[in-house]
Amino acid sequence: MAYPMNNENKIESAKINIVNIERQISDAAKSWSDALNELLSEVHGTLIGHKLSERYSGAFHPGYCDRYDSVFALSDISIIEKIHATNEVGMQLYQLSDKSQVRFKLYHRATPIPLSDVLPIFENMGFRVINEYPHLIEPSDMPN
Repeated sequence: MAYPMNNENKIESAKINIVNIERQISDAAKSWSDALNELLSEVHGTLIGHKLSERYSGAFHPGYCDRYDSVFALSDISIIEKIHATNEVGMQLYQLSDKSQVRFKLYHRATPIPLSDVLPIFENMGFRVINEYPHLIEPSDMPN
């Protein structure tokens, strides 16, 4: 810690925002699941947030958690909840914050959709598919 000196060579007290430091320490100590559960309660309220937390506790495998933060998971949960109710295919197209890439997520219940079925559609739209990162998300009380 630096102690700034004034013109009279006296140590000035450093201004420290204790509340901000405590929040940063608390955020750093949160697990990925804790952050997701907190977001679910903030967005959906305590009752529904708790129900969704229970449903998705353990649903996200480590590979998913390494690739995506809890904000992405919140978005994925919203789409999964919709396709579960309608039995449709879910899609999400988004651009990274640095605008270097466009990404596409495809959601489907029960069985994966082969990349070879989707690839020609993207190529016909002028996209090049670089990578595929499939993730199985398994909510606890959703039958296939």
